[in-house]
Amino acid sequence: MGASNNQNLLVSVAHHHLLVHNHWKRSGIGVMVDEKKIVLLTDFIEQKVRKEKELEFYTSQLEELQKKMFFLRKEIQLTNYIIEIVENEKVIDIREYLEDKRDRDS
Repeated sequence: MGASNNQNLLVSVAHHHLLVHNHWKRSGIGVMVDEKKIVLLTDFIEQKVRKEKELEFYTSQLEELQKKMFFLRKEIQLTNYIIEIVENEKVIDIREYLEDKRDRDS
């Protein structure tokens, strides 16, 4: 949220420091009673700020997990490539190569 939005919110709080709404409640004898409830905007603002901080935390955690996942996927790709090379015998057996070379040279 931008600084201007925060400033607008604070100005709004300064002008309307509390919100009153009517809540109809049925009394014990079945008569509807108009009960005033006061909801402080500061409670909503505090809740919003807490949720924004929580969202920032989880966003940070998600970014870190995505980085780890990226590197794990690359390691899996590399491992699969190595397995494919070995399965297709594209790798030279060094011992066999050296023995063959020694036999040819002698």
